[in-house]
Amino acid sequence: MFVAGHFYGAISIAQAYAEALSSFLCEKYHIRGNRNDPQKRWQKLFDGKIVGTGARDAAIALMSDRNDFHHLNKDVERDFRKMEARAGECVNLLYTIESEVFAHSFEAGKIRPKHPERWPDEGDGLTSVNLRQKW
Repeated sequence: MFVAGHFYGAISIAQAYAEALSSFLCEKYHIRGNRNDPQKRWQKLFDGKIVGTGARDAAIALMSDRNDFHHLNKDVERDFRKMEARAGECVNLLYTIESEVFAHSFEAGKIRPKHPERWPDEGDGLTSVNLRQKW
């Protein structure tokens, strides 16, 4: 969406994905509470040492204007250049979050997840991945 110039959508999708990711991690690690507050979920994940300051801070920054975008508030930004800048920021914040949550290394041509329990298990030591770069 960002590449196609759909900045409002890129912002909203990045925020929704970060919300879903926090729900996934809370479920995976049995972190309870804050069902309707993604920023508090990210803080609980940090407090439980599931994520570090980088992912938490990026998630909180990403969610800072979440309600304006998700509820189509009248005060939401409309200037095209500012929307482009915010969308780019959101994509990069999401990259920061994913880089920590799905941290990995490459060894002998193989991906080695730091936290394999967070990756989809395809059996026989295999997982399904999609790699992308920061914009």
